Amino acid sequence: MAREKKYINECQLGLHSCEATQRCDNTIGSYACIRIASCGTGYTLNQNTGECDDNDECALETHDCHQLGPKYQCVNIKGSFRCSKRTCPSNQILSLDGTCVDLSCEPGFKPGDKTCIDINECAEGTPCRRNEQCLNTYGSYRCRALIICGVGYQMNEQGTQCVDVDECADGTHQCTGNQVCSNRQGGYICQCPVGYRLNNLRQCEDVNECDSYFGNACSNNAVCENTDGSYRCNCKEGFKQASDGRACIDIDECLERPGICHHNCINIWGGHQCTCNAGYNLAVDNRTCTDIDECEEFRGRGRLCIGMCVNQPGSFKCSCPEGYTLGSDGRTCKDINECDTGTVCVGPNEQCVNTRGSYKCNSITCPVNYIKDSQHKNRCKKLSLYCREDDEVCRRKPLSYSYNFLPLVSNLTLPASGQVDLFTMRGPLWSSTTVQFELELESSRAPIGVDAATREFFLLKRTSFNQAVISLVRPIIGPQEVKLALNMQLYHQGVYGGSAVAELVLYVSEFDF
Repeated sequence: MAREKKYINECQLGLHSCEATQRCDNTIGSYACIRIASCGTGYTLNQNTGECDDNDECALETHDCHQLGPKYQCVNIKGSFRCSKRTCPSNQILSLDGTCVDLSCEPGFKPGDKTCIDINECAEGTPCRRNEQCLNTYGSYRCRALIICGVGYQMNEQGTQCVDVDECADGTHQCTGNQVCSNRQGGYICQCPVGYRLNNLRQCEDVNECDSYFGNACSNNAVCENTDGSYRCNCKEGFKQASDGRACIDIDECLERPGICHHNCINIWGGHQCTCNAGYNLAVDNRTCTDIDECEEFRGRGRLCIGMCVNQPGSFKCSCPEGYTLGSDGRTCKDINECDTGTVCVGPNEQCVNTRGSYKCNSITCPVNYIKDSQHKNRCKKLSLYCREDDEVCRRKPLSYSYNFLPLVSNLTLPASGQVDLFTMRGPLWSSTTVQFELELESSRAPIGVDAATREFFLLKRTSFNQAVISLVRPIIGPQEVKLALNMQLYHQGVYGGSAVAELVLYVSEFDF
């Protein structure tokens, strides 16, 4: 029979090796030591060893040393950390950004341990001359003479004897204001310069030569001006100083000052006079010649050009826009009749209409049920004159349409009568026929900024029982295109007998010539 195993409880028998901070837990065939106390701040429990490991706050960047500024750094200690000031090697100091920089010293000092120390010039050399004792001072030194010199003297460079001090040269004199310092052996004197005199206060005051010479210091063409220590003769305008420095002679500005006048210069006594070439005016500065803009000068007082006036220096010229040619008189722009060339409108049905400065190619297309009239190239006649008696629409359709094109200049000047006749339409001369006329403005096309013509620009007037005339009563500003329709209705003994429509297209040019 097998022998039963007996397990030992090491925890009860005290056979374990657990520390006082650990609890002994018995296991089958062994035991376990379990920690019963926390590691505390700054430590972390190591589960593998059961030990409390120190936390490196510097490596983990959980410290707050950065709040003290860049001059401080983190140093880890057991269970915590310490913020310590950064240190630098010898001859270097800690800068504001926490870096070590070389120590810079003022003259008379040299870098020491973390600070600048005084240089003992007397110990490091012999900066003083012979017969002088070197005395070190903070940041410098001084030399004390062993040979005593009298007032106004000092030891020479070799330190062997006393020599005169030039107070005037070294600036130790007491001369004030504009006094002149003159050196003397063992001293100096203060003198007034030329043009000054010593007053009772031992000060130098200016001599007024203009008053002293009773107005005779300068010539009559000059004005005497006193200056500090002297005077000057200021020549009056138009004069210059003569070689003697006193007299003033006339300046020929025209010779001596080229360009003083814009165009022509005339010398006069004590001055000069400027004149201008033809076509120029003398400006308010009495020297500059300004061009006369003849185009503006004559605006509203007649026309220099029947076209466009172009101002030029001293003159003007006339030019023409495209579609015009300048006449032999050099002033008048004449319209070019492009239609005369026979090459601008090449379509079989196109009709060339010359306009001021250009041309129009018009193709007359007859409405439906109308055909070209072989006897009138600008007219379309009704295809059939037959209409049923009950077909009022057919009967009311015009018997013909005529298309008329008229070029006009912009802003046409109206005669004293206040109107210009543009188009005449006549009806039959039969005594039994009554004719009625009606004018309609179909359209007016003008660019932005140009007022389009309205029906009020035109007057329809009867000149006889069978004739009416369309007249222009207001100038039309170009460029624009105006389309009018004149309807003529015929009545035979009071019965409607038909109508005819004359279309009138006005081509108003951009220019008024």
